[in-house]
Amino acid sequence: MISIISLLIGLLLPSLSHARRSARAVECLSNIRQIETAHWAYMTDHNGQMIDVGLSHGGVHEREHLAWIKALQDYYQNQQDSGRGDEVSARSPLDDSPHWGPAPDGEPIPGAPADQRRRTSYGLNDFLTSAAPLDSMRYRKLDRINNPANTVHILIMAFRGEFAASDHAHCTSWFRTSGPPAHVRAATTVQTNAVGGELGDADAMSNWGFLDGHAEQLPFKKLGSSPGHNKFNPDAGP
Repeated sequence: MISIISLLIGLLLPSLSHARRSARAVECLSNIRQIETAHWAYMTDHNGQMIDVGLSHGGVHEREHLAWIKALQDYYQNQQDSGRGDEVSARSPLDDSPHWGPAPDGEPIPGAPADQRRRTSYGLNDFLTSAAPLDSMRYRKLDRINNPANTVHILIMAFRGEFAASDHAHCTSWFRTSGPPAHVRAATTVQTNAVGGELGDADAMSNWGFLDGHAEQLPFKKLGSSPGHNKFNPDAGP
């Protein structure tokens, strides 16, 4: 009898673990949708202007007052405690980063000031922010985006590494004609396997929020394959 029970437990545990992770992934998608809903309310009040970034990677908190976690404070309904009280935390239930603070709690961020810590699981596509190269700054207002439903806006920041405390990823540098492919470059700043798969693989699965307000669970390969065919660049094909 004991051996039968042990066998049943061995069979059930992987299924239960998968079910728990699936539930967390759904909750994470809900978080992203809430952020996007808050963003639409923000744009309505700001003449179509989109939220911006202010938390740097591997360095000091530059222009922190512009960070979206502060700008959406009055719009985001599910405000989780970030330890600061004046900002959105929005921690994904999938997020097991060791860098959560505030300091002295949590592990230090590599290459960053000793007191810098992770403050949100989610970041922005830099194409849509002031962190983009100058030639991409035209995307800062919604009416300049041709296809919001095919433009990635929110992503899950890398759990570890120098981008763990940032509020944006450098998507503008991922799709190049030479060097490592985009799914490898992306994995250094974004947790491309937050839902499943191997980090750095094209099949790695994560949750993504789009500028029209919807969120999807997709493998990275579904988001683009070349500089002219990716869902991060508003001017590129879907």
